Amino acid sequence: MKKIDMLHREFNRLKVIEFDRKEGNRRYWKCQCKCGNIVSVDGNKLRNGHTKSCGCLREETRHKQRKENEYSIVDGYVKVKLNDNTHMLCDIEDWERLKIHH
Repeated sequence: MKKIDMLHREFNRLKVIEFDRKEGNRRYWKCQCKCGNIVSVDGNKLRNGHTKSCGCLREETRHKQRKENEYSIVDGYVKVKLNDNTHMLCDIEDWERLKIHH
């Protein structure tokens, strides 16, 4: 298999800074994320766009999703409108128990 030189290339939020290791036929590259973290990533996942950051992008997306959810109380139930336009209905007592875990 031909070795692809990915040194100094950028993939989404990750910049390849050095070759890390080879495991089987997979090559892993050390990358610096725009947030500053250093991670080792499978080169195939960098090239195909599967890995875009050190994980900070996922956290930002989750945080944004949480902020965009809308809550209202209707007839003793908590109605939650998620940012993907799905709805969830939960009675207030169960809602109070759920809030403890989030």
